[in-house]
Amino acid sequence: MDVVVFPASENANRTHFETTLDTAYLLLDDNQTKLPTTIPTTVHQVLIANELIPDPHRERNERKIQHIHDEDWRFQLEFDVDWDWLSARPGRAVDVVFEGLDTVCEVRMNGMEDVALSTKNMFRSYRLPLHSKGGSWLRRQAQTQTMELLFRSSKRFGDAVLAADGGSRACWNGHPARLYVRKAQYHFGWDWGPSLITTGPWRNIKLEYYTMGRIDNIFVTSQPFDVDGTDVVEVTVHAEINSAEWRIDTGTTHELLVILKGPIWDHRESSFTLLPVEKVGPVQTCRGSIRIPNPERWFPRGYGNQALYSVRVDLVSSYDKTVIHSRSKSFGIRSVELVQDILWPSPLESDVRQTGTSFYFRINGTPVYMAGANWIPADSFLPRTSPEKLREMLQLLVDGNMNMARVWGGGIYETEEFYDLCDELGIMVWQDITLACGNYPAENDQWLLEIEAEVTEQMKRLSSHPSMIIVAGNNEDYQLAEEEIVDYDATDLVIGQDKAACLETGFPSRWLYERRFPELLDSIWGEPLVGGFTSRNAVVNTNSGGPVGGVVYWPGSPWGGLDSTDKCVGDVHQWHVWGGILAPFQSYPQLGGRFISEFGMSSYPSLSTSEKFILPVDSENPAYTNWQHPNIVHHIKAHTWESRFLTYLATTYRFSHVHSLREMTYLTQQLQYDAISTAYRGWRRRWGSSNETRHCGGALVWQFNDVWPAVSWSITSWSDPSIEPNKKHAIPKPAYYAIKEASAPFIVGLERTVISPKGHRVGNIKAAALEMGRTDQCLKGKGVHSVPFIYHERAWVFRLSAWVGVFQLPTPAGVEGMVRVTRFGVSEQGQLTTEILFEKIVTILAGNTTLELGGITVQSATPARDIYHVEFFNLTCGITPQKNTRLAKFTLWPDDIGLLRESCDWVPGLYYEDEPDTDDVGVTVKVKLPVKGLRYEDRWIGDLMPGDSFVLPYECDIAGVGTDHMRDSMNWWHYGDERRQ
Repeated sequence: MDVVVFPASENANRTHFETTLDTAYLLLDDNQTKLPTTIPTTVHQVLIANELIPDPHRERNERKIQHIHDEDWRFQLEFDVDWDWLSARPGRAVDVVFEGLDTVCEVRMNGMEDVALSTKNMFRSYRLPLHSKGGSWLRRQAQTQTMELLFRSSKRFGDAVLAADGGSRACWNGHPARLYVRKAQYHFGWDWGPSLITTGPWRNIKLEYYTMGRIDNIFVTSQPFDVDGTDVVEVTVHAEINSAEWRIDTGTTHELLVILKGPIWDHRESSFTLLPVEKVGPVQTCRGSIRIPNPERWFPRGYGNQALYSVRVDLVSSYDKTVIHSRSKSFGIRSVELVQDILWPSPLESDVRQTGTSFYFRINGTPVYMAGANWIPADSFLPRTSPEKLREMLQLLVDGNMNMARVWGGGIYETEEFYDLCDELGIMVWQDITLACGNYPAENDQWLLEIEAEVTEQMKRLSSHPSMIIVAGNNEDYQLAEEEIVDYDATDLVIGQDKAACLETGFPSRWLYERRFPELLDSIWGEPLVGGFTSRNAVVNTNSGGPVGGVVYWPGSPWGGLDSTDKCVGDVHQWHVWGGILAPFQSYPQLGGRFISEFGMSSYPSLSTSEKFILPVDSENPAYTNWQHPNIVHHIKAHTWESRFLTYLATTYRFSHVHSLREMTYLTQQLQYDAISTAYRGWRRRWGSSNETRHCGGALVWQFNDVWPAVSWSITSWSDPSIEPNKKHAIPKPAYYAIKEASAPFIVGLERTVISPKGHRVGNIKAAALEMGRTDQCLKGKGVHSVPFIYHERAWVFRLSAWVGVFQLPTPAGVEGMVRVTRFGVSEQGQLTTEILFEKIVTILAGNTTLELGGITVQSATPARDIYHVEFFNLTCGITPQKNTRLAKFTLWPDDIGLLRESCDWVPGLYYEDEPDTDDVGVTVKVKLPVKGLRYEDRWIGDLMPGDSFVLPYECDIAGVGTDHMRDSMNWWHYGDERRQ
């Protein structure tokens, strides 16, 4: 192994420098075998690289390697230290800094028996002083030092504490031992991912050399002021200085100089000093402020620019005025407020749900609809997630017209690169504290100390990022308490404020969520919390607009109202579609809440992902493999998935080859598209046009990405470009485009309400009750028998309601547009009839609104053959340079589109034209009958109506043989394609 050698001349004049320790050995066979590796890494990665275990992401290999998490593993590092530098002057020291150790680890130096450092938390960083005035772990007789990292089994560690605690604890997903281990909870297995309990140095290790003192941390907060009508923001810089040998105090020794740069100054600098405010041990906390008039603010994408400032703090010696150490950080200035106003009644909701409050965010005073997705870790093996991979995936999220990512609590606090990218791209972050689906042991003193230290460190690290909008105390722990813990009372908020009383209940971590976590965040952002949470719609840091640099704190997700399922207060996770009572996805608009932070529909991954990673490498004709192949079943972790898929597929579509993996992939992805489109459009419609009408403030789909190749709720398919060179790390599924379409600057929608016959669509009493009710309590006493349904030969009667949304900012006032609704009918012989049902001129008074256009009552004797298409055109040049441009469209298909094929000779088909202006671009695709769900390979085209056209670029032709191949290729797909028979 190469060791780092420091020439004396290179570092002699430095007062501070760092070197990265990026090489190590994994020791096997009683240390007789040494496998070289690079850091960061995990044991699994080293063993895979040396072909000692198979890749668990492929086929059913996960089952073959479960023994790894029961064993202990040793890593060894060798490195040199710069003795010339250390001995050149007094007060010099060197530490080793561990940015992340996964998880239960003992650090030993130079063969010593004594443990130099012990860790039990992968979310904390650790520092080991190697050489200072206080002592040394180094060997002076030799430059080369050795360091051993002994990683104990996290699984066995958790098992031992669980056994001592009685042997059982309420837990959803994974093994209950995970509740006692402060590591990524998804490593223990989840309903979308494998059980791969990793261990190892998962983040960087570095040597830090410093003289007399160092800056351990800096973070920035800010506060608004109104000075004689001028917008002024006071920016406060906080610095934590560590100096065991020198007292940093007023009038003595060192000085802290702040250099601040900002966009409004065209990179001109402003400087000021920091003063000490508190000292605990060797750590001195210092602060200093500056007021900035008319600052340039950070906005989410689509609402303004992403202005960023930078700050540098210099630790200056009072002896010779040299800079001992410097640290820099970027930050943004913005205000955030969670608005929870009393709502006015809405014609879109039942009488039972007219009460309650809104739940939406104002950023810099502007109401913002949150359209986004839940983000889980990008891989089972976290060190494989490079900054380049993160940029690719977050850019994909932005390109899909999404503006928020919820960093889910069963994963990790993401890397600094992740949050920097969110700042840059204008992505707002909902950050869960890393607790999920469990009854955590807050009564355990050691566990409690770990979680408090973890949250304090991570919130300080993230506090300067303007993209950080809201922090939630956990994921679904309240929901678990409601279902699993007998003595839990959601309405008793007093007990959540009393530590002793709360720790004696069956849900002790409630005290953390409702009292301790808010206190920790307030100590960082400087906004005192008085009295804790006194109602289930109380929030921190939001009154009067909230602090410019603060965040909203929310006790959990979901949380609020009467319980965690309350659709009228707080946020909800809506899992009665796909899960729960298997409500129809067409009911999504009625099943939403004030903010839907989880919902989703599962689907198969892209066919290429299944072929490359899931199926056996020697599969013949893999596209026609049975969709229940054992390898595929292994990559589906959700329970009862067959019955759930078949319930929705059989009631919506028709199968051609029920056994075909190709068709199952197509149909489940089409199902996911239809479900997500219905949800996003229905809930965005409920955004309204004023504070009093914002009945839905946002929707975050579960989930954006996968950790491995899987059948899951992800709207992208996992891939590995090193194996599939033509693919990205995340391949968009059709559902990704459903969100992109429904979150565009201009959207239009139709909703159908059946008046007669009674009972259409909702299916059973429980589903009907859920649509009308406020919480899941409305399901009690309701059977699952069918809603009375009167069959008759008379025409169906229903109400078509149209609406338009304009989210482009700025939008000139008074812009006129036109909305047109067209009915396309298909006769029994497959002939097309066209009828314009509705045309209306609309005036857009302001952007960032949805506008109800009314509707019409429609009678139809052939509801299964009627397709309704709505379009939105601009009539002036205020929105686009040209008049009569179509800004948005949407097609409302029959709820049971399968009957369309059964009731008429509907053969949509495609035809192609070589138009002069597209000859050198690609193939122009047109249709004579409506086509649903058109795609070419993994490229989504969507619905095409007569008169529409689409140009498929030649670059999509992977075979590279041009137009004829693209026309004839079996890579074309649309619903009802007869070639699939």
